[in-house]
Amino acid sequence: MIDYPNIIFSQALSDERIKKAYRSFGEKVVKRIIALAFYWRSVNRKQISEILNLPLNTVKSGLFANS
Repeated sequence: MIDYPNIIFSQALSDERIKKAYRSFGEKVVKRIIALAFYWRSVNRKQISEILNLPLNTVKSGLFANS
């Protein structure tokens, strides 16, 4: 089991992982995955749009799009 309270966060490592994901899958796909993860964790759509710097309507349609 993961010991969440004792996880050490590295901004540099996180940034590098995001860049690698962008190169592998494209920014649009990565942001959609991140938005969905936030949504599953009960973050509201307005907050998701602010965090990801996306228009609110893009987040709303992206969460429920079939493509």
